[in-house]
Amino acid sequence: MFEFHGLLTLIVFLPAAFALLAALLPKTNVKAIQGMALVGTLVVLAVSIFLYAQYTPNSPHQFQLIDKTPWISSLHINYFLGMDGISLLMVLMTTVIFPFVVGVSFKEITQRTREYYCWVLVMETAILGVFLSLNLVLYYIFWEGMLIPMYFIIGIWGGPKRIYATVKFFLYTMIGSMVMLVSIMALYFLAGSTTFDLPELQKHVSIGGMFSGKQATDILLFLGFFLAFGIKAPVFPFHSWVPDAYAEAPTGGTIILVALKMGLYGFIRFCLPLFPFAVKACAPVIIALAVIGIIYAAFVAAMQTDLKRLIAYSSISHIGVIMLGIFALTSLGLTGAVVQMVSHTLTTGALFILVGALYARRQSYKIADYGGLMAVMPMFTVVFLIATLSSVALPLTSGFTGEILLLMGSFQTNPWATGFATTAAIWSVVYMLWMFQRVMYGKLDKDENRSLPDMTRGEKLALFPLVLLIFALGIYPTPLILDKVNPTVNTVMSQTAPKYNDPFAAPPISTPKLAAVAMQPRGQK
Repeated sequence: MFEFHGLLTLIVFLPAAFALLAALLPKTNVKAIQGMALVGTLVVLAVSIFLYAQYTPNSPHQFQLIDKTPWISSLHINYFLGMDGISLLMVLMTTVIFPFVVGVSFKEITQRTREYYCWVLVMETAILGVFLSLNLVLYYIFWEGMLIPMYFIIGIWGGPKRIYATVKFFLYTMIGSMVMLVSIMALYFLAGSTTFDLPELQKHVSIGGMFSGKQATDILLFLGFFLAFGIKAPVFPFHSWVPDAYAEAPTGGTIILVALKMGLYGFIRFCLPLFPFAVKACAPVIIALAVIGIIYAAFVAAMQTDLKRLIAYSSISHIGVIMLGIFALTSLGLTGAVVQMVSHTLTTGALFILVGALYARRQSYKIADYGGLMAVMPMFTVVFLIATLSSVALPLTSGFTGEILLLMGSFQTNPWATGFATTAAIWSVVYMLWMFQRVMYGKLDKDENRSLPDMTRGEKLALFPLVLLIFALGIYPTPLILDKVNPTVNTVMSQTAPKYNDPFAAPPISTPKLAAVAMQPRGQK
């Protein structure tokens, strides 16, 4: 089958094209390199907005704007890109955040600037490729390709412990990726060595009963994908690379890590439709891990003295809440999880920009080095408060929209787990507002803080759009997100119901037996 609209290919490889153009510029012309990178991300954002406008939510086809052509025909490997409502939002989220990644790096990155911006643009191509690939081999290439630019971004421009953080991030991701590759190959052979395309594999699962009588195989292959996605998400207990990577990466790199919703997206795109029996069987364990991660990360965040590490553990706690929404296996929970993925990127991205701005002024992430900043930075304080309140899910912010939807959805199937998970909302108020109070309120008793400037023009350009998006998604989410994503969520949930024999299910009562019972005289046993 050959079908090629070209728009998805354009948006995936546009950042790489601008990276090539930036690489051709003289390395001494820093302004031109920065301008090329910023223009590149803005052009990609414009294309994603056009895709958003072109997308038809109620189309009879799950995937739209398909680009599909044979690549390695002998192995049934196709170049296959497609977009549905969920991947549309992930693409839009990515293209919105990357101009901020470039912008906040203008002052921070002063050495080897050309290489840095080239790697950032290549990273954007890899992330977009992950969100749009519908062939598992192509998906795996983009998935692994993401490691290379992130390795250099942290390893070259990171903090004092950047090598340790880089190696840890690389090893964790590689271990999960290798196990996922085995699962991908197994799916190919179970499908009769005929396809790596996701829609075709879904047909083999739902219609052909690819795992019928092979439930153990189903669970093992699911666990292969789960390990890779759980590390990337990150899910407790695979989270230990996150605090180090977040703390050591430059501000732009940290924002990229926040925007890496590839693991959570992988659960929705691949695990739910390809392994419905395994998902149902393993959901209680995954939900237990999610709840443990929510509470554990919240406690650890409350004890942090470093701003970056506090936000990193807060992020782990929020990821646990999103996992709860996904594996609640309800449409409402899944919709809330998708909305919260977008909100988390906007809110936590804004927090890291703010923390990076403080570091640029004081060269410190220690909470104890601040205090009373509201007196000299009033506008900065207001924006910091908005991002903090969205992080704790205050109503009318995007954090509340996603969290209330996914908690309502998870309560339908897991009320006890949801009850424990909601304690994280209480703890997030404790550690986030306590952090805000220690940094912004109190006495301005340190001489170094008395002359700190308020928000600069560049910081306003970086933060005001994010604040507007936080309020827009919190006040009026239906036309912006829900109308686009709900039909796709319903489709995914319909694929999640196992279509093959469940050996643990209770045998149904036959209709003749029911009829015989109904016809018995009253009082007769």
